[in-house]
Amino acid sequence: MLMFRIISLITGLVFCLSYNTQGQFTEVNSTVLKQNPDDLVNYQAMSTYGLNTFDLRDFTPDGSPYYGDKWYDGTLVLFDDKEIKCPMLFDVEDQEFFIQLNDEIFLLPNGVVKRFQLGPDEDGSQTSTTYYSMSTSNSVIYYELLGKQGDISLIKLFDVKIIAPNYNPAIDVGTHKKTYVKKETLALMDKSTFIELRKPRNKTFKKFNNTALQQALKKGNVSFDDEESILAILNNNFKNL
Repeated sequence: MLMFRIISLITGLVFCLSYNTQGQFTEVNSTVLKQNPDDLVNYQAMSTYGLNTFDLRDFTPDGSPYYGDKWYDGTLVLFDDKEIKCPMLFDVEDQEFFIQLNDEIFLLPNGVVKRFQLGPDEDGSQTSTTYYSMSTSNSVIYYELLGKQGDISLIKLFDVKIIAPNYNPAIDVGTHKKTYVKKETLALMDKSTFIELRKPRNKTFKKFNNTALQQALKKGNVSFDDEESILAILNNNFKNL
């Protein structure tokens, strides 16, 4: 008789536990099912229900801030005149260098390198070129020397413009990615000061101290992007050919 009562008690407890557990699961499931499905789009709502979310969109930037988008074998000369020959990556955006030594990557911050030389490409598409440094009010920038006449030099500057993501989910237009756009600008340098050749032309011409060069560029209506024509004027002693 006692054994029968014990078995009955155990059976009753199991039934109660089973019933309560089913009731709890039913309650939870009904709560989830009653939620607005649109709420699940919200990350916070999904976290509330213990769901892990992953953003599968590709946010890899278009382009890069690096010169040539690749590593070059080259030579760097530091401001203490120490020379380093190694693979290098020139960060145009920050005017800094990543170098590879003994299978390790090191950063040379802005202002450490006096000049650098990039070796020729394996396919011969680029010859060995030397780039020099110039101090500005904010940092050190690097330029390529294209030609010189007296104290006037034609140089090429390097810059990167960053275009921010512009995706509009309402109309599904635009991109999630930021975009690097590299730009090269010609400039005329007189010793340590330089004038970037940018539009509007009249505003740029007002910065000129060399009247002969200014008149030659105006008379020939020379484009500020025409490296060959500007070099020809420099080589002809600031006169049109």
